[in-house]
Amino acid sequence: MRTLAELVRIAGEAKISGGPGFSQVGGLPLGTLSGAPPRTQLRTYLVIPGIQVGVNGVGPTLVVSADKASRLVIFTAPLVGFSIFIGPAGVRTDPGGSGMALVPSLPYEAVITGGQEFYAVTDSPIPLPLRVQEAPLLIGDRERV
Repeated sequence: MRTLAELVRIAGEAKISGGPGFSQVGGLPLGTLSGAPPRTQLRTYLVIPGIQVGVNGVGPTLVVSADKASRLVIFTAPLVGFSIFIGPAGVRTDPGGSGMALVPSLPYEAVITGGQEFYAVTDSPIPLPLRVQEAPLLIGDRERV
């Protein structure tokens, strides 16, 4: 349990001026506490076919790595006749498996909590590109405290 002095100190660190005599708790810009400015990361991954998973120790393609902060991730699969499946480390392409098929060419938005990872495989016979846009959420700095 925190003492009153600790709560006052935390509230003082989280203030931002909203005008004369006004302040807002948690109003500091994202990145203030960590020192790192927020930035969106854009990546394209070649997702391996599901039939290659397990051959010579190859696993599914890691498309979102674990991080301490919560993030918003947007996946965009190519417009082809095959599907890309996303999910946990055991993602599979078979129906009823542990993955979700992305709709070709339409963005899919997911909120990723801290420590969560996403992997991908495809039912195509060749690797397919997957576009990933990843941006931090406002609650990221509060989690670091």
